[in-house]
Amino acid sequence: MDYLNCDKFDKPRRLRLGAMDIIDFEKTSGVTIIQMSLNPSATSMTTVLTLLWAAMKWEDRGLTLQRVGLLVDEFVTKGGNFLELVDLCSEIIKESRIFGKAAGDSGNAKAGE
Repeated sequence: MDYLNCDKFDKPRRLRLGAMDIIDFEKTSGVTIIQMSLNPSATSMTTVLTLLWAAMKWEDRGLTLQRVGLLVDEFVTKGGNFLELVDLCSEIIKESRIFGKAAGDSGNAKAGE
């Protein structure tokens, strides 16, 4: 499992999804990681926030969904948008390697590359 370097929020973050993070995401959102992977454009704000929370909480143990919502609000205020967050979620899932490693992929990517 690798992480995704991300500088879109309050501080540089390393986003990753381990097995337990994926379980937390699925239990909290009611959406499976496969559903989100197969149709990311049909996702909701709840799903995006929950995935971001699951990917951030390993480094920030006290992080809540409410705090992630505030981080997303800040991101949007600075010119970001929902579709960028959906793309970021897709990158996080890809970087997790849960569905296998992409050919030629060297690991630990930076968001937006």
